[in-house]
Amino acid sequence: MLKPFEISERLQSRLESVEEQVTDAYESGTARSEDRVSGYLSGILSAELDDTFTSGSDEIRIDVDAFEGTNEPESGVDIGLRYQLVSEEFRLSTGMLIQSKRFGKSDPLLRHQCYKMLSRTQESYIFTYSPGEIGVVPALPVYCDGGTGGKYTRYYSNGFVEFLCKFLEGYHGDIRISDALDQPADAFPVPERVNYLIDMRVQVN
Repeated sequence: MLKPFEISERLQSRLESVEEQVTDAYESGTARSEDRVSGYLSGILSAELDDTFTSGSDEIRIDVDAFEGTNEPESGVDIGLRYQLVSEEFRLSTGMLIQSKRFGKSDPLLRHQCYKMLSRTQESYIFTYSPGEIGVVPALPVYCDGGTGGKYTRYYSNGFVEFLCKFLEGYHGDIRISDALDQPADAFPVPERVNYLIDMRVQVN
């Protein structure tokens, strides 16, 4: 639905702005810890992406809201991304779980954090923050490899802008977790809450 050139191009330029602002804040020290960077990213996504687009006879409204969740010690998720598509034909929600890490900083707890996310959904990822970019690494190969992180260069990685564009176009997400990203999930072996919930809603009229 968001593939038409004018929409994809505008989303890409806005996401480039988001990435630049976040990495600048990281480099300057304004947002240095993983938690601070994740909160900064959440707010900027809300500010940059809200807009209405037209595609042929369709009007497409994108709304992004970010909420701070309950920061509990057992939480294994820094960011929950939820994508909601609403049209006259149907309504659909999908979601994913994200763990935030600083590029170049290893973490002995990372494998267990990946396990906790993957216990709920394979749609689990690691956002790596650095002064130059935000990398996106699937959690499954990190878990399988027993990796503690650091450079993350031996894992397949997506660029932040391309990854978020694909998410908004519907290429990622798990329907099972979408309604309970910010709540304990009784259906899964490891209940947990997200620290930041980012809701991306696409309304098609």
